[in-house]
Amino acid sequence: MSRQFSKFGEEVAAWVKLRAGATVTEDEIRDFCRTRLAHFKTPRYVKFVESFPTTVTGKIQKFKIREQAILDLGSQGPRSRLGGRGWSCFGRNPGQW
Repeated sequence: MSRQFSKFGEEVAAWVKLRAGATVTEDEIRDFCRTRLAHFKTPRYVKFVESFPTTVTGKIQKFKIREQAILDLGSQGPRSRLGGRGWSCFGRNPGQW
């Protein structure tokens, strides 16, 4: 999924739901993506979630994920505040924005 970005249009963000007992860090997610995807497809933001918003038939509602990302991250560009709502941006503390 992506969020709005004033310069390039959108930035890549990842919502990650871990299996029971699994552990992984934001950096491990990014490293995995860097080795298998083009650099511009590597997620800038990573958020770990317990569940995805779904329809009654079980399909993920991507528009709700996008809306939540806009609320959490804003859509003002790279200097917008992250707000500390569970998002990580390349290991930076959200307060540094």
